[in-house]
Formats: sequence, structure tokens, C-alpha cells
Amino acid sequence: MDILNKLDFSLISKVCISRPQADHSVEQYLMTTESMYAQLNVCRDFLLNKKVVFLGDDDHLSILASKLFNTNSTVIEIDPRIIENQKNLEKNLNLKHHKVISYDIRNSLKKLDLKKFDGFVANPPYGSKNEAYGAKVWLSRALEILEPQSTGLLILPINFDLPWSIKNMLKVQEFLTSNDSLVVKIDNDIHTYEDLPDLNLRSSNIWIHYIGTAKNLIPALAKEKNVYRI
Repeated sequence: MDILNKLDFSLISKVCISRPQADHSVEQYLMTTESMYAQLNVCRDFLLNKKVVFLGDDDHLSILASKLFNTNSTVIEIDPRIIENQKNLEKNLNLKHHKVISYDIRNSLKKLDLKKFDGFVANPPYGSKNEAYGAKVWLSRALEILEPQSTGLLILPINFDLPWSIKNMLKVQEFLTSNDSLVVKIDNDIHTYEDLPDLNLRSSNIWIHYIGTAKNLIPALAKEKNVYRI
């Protein structure tokens, strides 16, 4: 059953329209308004009154979470267009528990001296040509700053018609196992995106439980190290 109503959908639509155009060169693709509505319905209990870090947020899910669910949202973002737009929305929507930090996620988040979070949201580069390397970098940053016994939300495609997505998921599972984490639930094929080269591509919510002892994280990367598929 949907938790949100028509007024909420109107807000979601306005926020989606405000988002900067996706930069496909760094694997930015924006969830459709309908997918954002579905995502917020699915994620309500995870987001409600929680302290959550968003590792990049071109979709602007953090804005809507803070407005609709009182989420204490911290966004780590490097795209200046997204940072500016989210700061404007903070003011326009009177968001008191939302902040966005300009930072290159290829570097350790420990440098930011952040307090621990209840959960994370990451929609990383899918890495169709590099065995989910981007996803493993994003997970490394998340696990640095999570409280033990926390929940994370990783957004990736899992499609048996796309062999690379299955291979990547296996790599992600291996990485999680080596870092005291496990997949506890999957909401399959619930998101689609604007301007997709493959109109059949969907992504899934992969819910992760972090026990609390991550020992095999990817360290800070050299600036030239590419986490994207190209």
C-alpha cells in the first residue's frame, strides 16, 4: 500500500524537475519521478527519523527524505551543480536536517571527521566493464562511517539477461562477505531512469546489514584511477 499521497507526488515531481541534467560521462542517470515515488514508499521505515549518509545524490532522494520523513541527511557530493541545487532546495523547503558536503568520494571519508550514521544510500557507478569496482569503492566509504549493526541500501541492476550485472553482483557479495556484511533483502527491478541507452534496464534495492568489522576496504585512490565503466 502506498504511504505517500497526491500532494507528496506533486512535491516529488517538482524536485525531480529541478535536478541538473545527468552527466552520462560519469554514469549519472536520473530516476524517473514514478520510480522516486516508488522508492520513497519502499524506504520509509529505513529513512524515518534516521541519520543517513547519501554517497552522491544526483536523484535528490535525500531532499525528499528530509522533507517527507524527517531524515537527518548528509550528502557527500562532488558535482557543483547538484550541490548548488540541493542547497537552494534546503532553503526553499526549509529543511533543518539536511546538509551537503563537497568532497571526492575516492578519498577516505575519515578525513571529514563525521559522526557515525544509522544507514547509507548509494547508487554507485554500475561498472559494467570493471567488475563493479565503483560499487566496491562506494561501499568502502560507507562502511568507514557506519555504526555497527547498521543497514545500508545499495542500488544496482540484477538482470539475468545482462550477464555483466550478475557477475558484478557476485563481486559485490564477495566484497561484502570480506567486510563483515551481508545481503539481507532485495527489491528487484523497481527503478527505471531517464535517457537510458537500454530502455529495459532496471535497478534493484540491495539491503545490506553491516555487523561492524570492515577490514578489506579499498583505500583512497589516485586521482587518475577510474571508477567508471569507460
